[in-house]
Amino acid sequence: MKTTIILIVFISNLCLANDEDPFWMPLNMPEGGDVHDIICSGGDTLYIYGGNGIFRSTDYAESWQQIKRGYTKYAAVDSRNYIFASEPMGNNSYFKHSFIVRSLDYGASWDTLDNVWNWIDTTYEDIYTDRFVRDMAFDLNNRLYAVVNYDDRSKSSMSDGDFRIVYTDDLGDTWKVVDTSYYYPPQGIHRIFPYKDSTFAFQFFDDNNSEKRIISFTDNLGKTIKHFEFDKNTYSKLDYLSFISDKEFYVVFSSGIFFTNNKGEKWEDIDYPGKGVINVFISSFWQKYKNDFYICVRYHNSFIDSLYHTTDNGLTWEQYSTQDNEILNYLAPNNILIDSKSNLYLSDEFGIKKQKKDKSGFKRSTKGYVNYSLISSGYPDIECDKYGYVYFGYNGMNVSSDNGITWERYIINKKRINQTFLIGDNLLLAKGYDELYKINEYGKSWELWNADPPVLANMVIDHDGIVFATPGNNFMFRSIDSGRTFEGLPNVHAGEAIAINNEGNLFAGNGWGSTGGIYMSTDKGESWIQKYKVGDNYEYLCTDKALYIIFHPSKAVGFEIVGNCFYMTTDNGETWEYKEYIPDRPGFSYEMALDSLGNFWGGYYRSTNDGQFWEKIDSGIDATHKGAVFSMGVNSEGYIFLITRYGGIYRSRDRYVSVEDNYTNSSKVILSPPIPNPTSGETKTSFELPESGEVNIKVSDVLGNIIINRSNKYYSQGRHTDVFNFDSYPSGIYLISLYGNSEVKTEKVEVVK
Repeated sequence: MKTTIILIVFISNLCLANDEDPFWMPLNMPEGGDVHDIICSGGDTLYIYGGNGIFRSTDYAESWQQIKRGYTKYAAVDSRNYIFASEPMGNNSYFKHSFIVRSLDYGASWDTLDNVWNWIDTTYEDIYTDRFVRDMAFDLNNRLYAVVNYDDRSKSSMSDGDFRIVYTDDLGDTWKVVDTSYYYPPQGIHRIFPYKDSTFAFQFFDDNNSEKRIISFTDNLGKTIKHFEFDKNTYSKLDYLSFISDKEFYVVFSSGIFFTNNKGEKWEDIDYPGKGVINVFISSFWQKYKNDFYICVRYHNSFIDSLYHTTDNGLTWEQYSTQDNEILNYLAPNNILIDSKSNLYLSDEFGIKKQKKDKSGFKRSTKGYVNYSLISSGYPDIECDKYGYVYFGYNGMNVSSDNGITWERYIINKKRINQTFLIGDNLLLAKGYDELYKINEYGKSWELWNADPPVLANMVIDHDGIVFATPGNNFMFRSIDSGRTFEGLPNVHAGEAIAINNEGNLFAGNGWGSTGGIYMSTDKGESWIQKYKVGDNYEYLCTDKALYIIFHPSKAVGFEIVGNCFYMTTDNGETWEYKEYIPDRPGFSYEMALDSLGNFWGGYYRSTNDGQFWEKIDSGIDATHKGAVFSMGVNSEGYIFLITRYGGIYRSRDRYVSVEDNYTNSSKVILSPPIPNPTSGETKTSFELPESGEVNIKVSDVLGNIIINRSNKYYSQGRHTDVFNFDSYPSGIYLISLYGNSEVKTEKVEVVK
């Protein structure tokens, strides 16, 4: 029998950060954080913006400089390299960008332009949380246009708010509002496409004509406007509108391209590869000249892309290779750009690619493109196994063996992995859009596990090895073969929240409507008993779907998250206590975690006394990232990991595991004390293996950075000796920890210089 044993070296039992150091540290990710758009300004200066902020390149994408941090949904740059961008306020979500900021010095400094909202006439006390920036763009004369709105809370939905088109001719010092009185209320203005000389177009949704998508055009700054109607069901989303002149322009939907040369009096329906095929749509468009443009065609769910070029308005097409000889070459670009030197660029969810000089493919441009944030349209899950590896699914399977300092990304069968599930100690599953895979060798290999699984939001395994899964919508599935097949369960009222308590009973939570509450099953999900009914205590602010349930493995304590509230049990789920609504407390997390010291973690909060009191700990989290926490995890080395919504992945600087916890009652693996100890240079440590197997040896600094990595070395059964040289490392207390077969052995070594 082959045994895998991991030997890890740490500095100190609890890595104590400096008192002035923030609690959380951001972790870099490999080529991640999607790029929303590429902009080329005067002098062929390139800008990309999106999840990681704004980056600037002055050498044709050979290198990048970050000029703005934080998530940037909209940005615009004029011919003078003056930069404007949307800026989220406080804990606003992905869509709520409340300010416009500008930089007139190439991104060296930024100031806020809150005067863009001077047109609002309202007395709402907290109006800032309801302000939105929808889009912004410069015209050819350096006039900046923006679509802004506020949400009228007295109305039933956001579409009842007030949308306006505003513009500035003095770099944002003053703003004017385009007169929209004759078609007021302008509900649903979402995109703006300026040309010049008061000519622009915008997307317009008409609530009174829900079967149509309306493109509006004006050449006199809104004094008169022409509306062009397109069928909503066929052309549901306007992605691009590109001007050739004030009379000629292209309108590009995800499923159609139209051209007019007479201000929309007549339209030419352009043919293109994949037109009319189900689940095929246009992901990007770039007009080079009249009749000359590029498109990328995406095949839904597979994310296989094809780049096409036409010089005769779609009569004939040339297909280009977008491959860049990397494992990520299948990702479909979300934008195309061609600069004045005819360099062709594609942006996707891993950054930017530049066409090779011989046009044989593309090469990825990553120098200087530092990724500290994580952006996803889904809900990325983080999982930690017993060997110290950290996993999460985001555009592939991301794996870290050094506490999140470095990552490897593995692409699974060209699938966009967006969920990971660690079931028990050993079964790690990853789900793409339509398939479930079993992950082996720490992400290096995988096997198709279930070709047609149900929608999955959460999975747990009980004491008998039965897997339970929920899609988060009042259904539950059960599997007796570790997820290879599933059967539906009757009479279930479950949201995303399911858990097993230490007695083996199954719990499910739901926050919706009359069936909202916490349910328990003692017969493998066949029948359910309601243990708590949401609404019994008028917790109207908490009536959201249940997100997560967690139980202590050896105590009767447990918690459930519903919306911004949570519930607590001290008798293994027999009774539950509702905790009153407090903004931004543990309920502001989609998950909770429990470390080996018995501390509960919920978002930016920690409880050291089984939930009786919660301490807020958010230092180190970027201000633009302090939204909901999507996922949390604790690895075997005691580090706490979390992923913030549309923000980033973070790790605690300290380890929450004691030396005493590391001394488990093992009778098989033997780790001897280092000799000499203390040491000023070399030290030896011996270990004895009961069976042959691979050993991973790692040395970490106080922050968990791996400074020595001797991985996957095979050792035969018996006694072995390894040598560590500390000549180039500072004085301190180091821990040598041996992990294997659910056992942990630890010895200290002191380095004295």
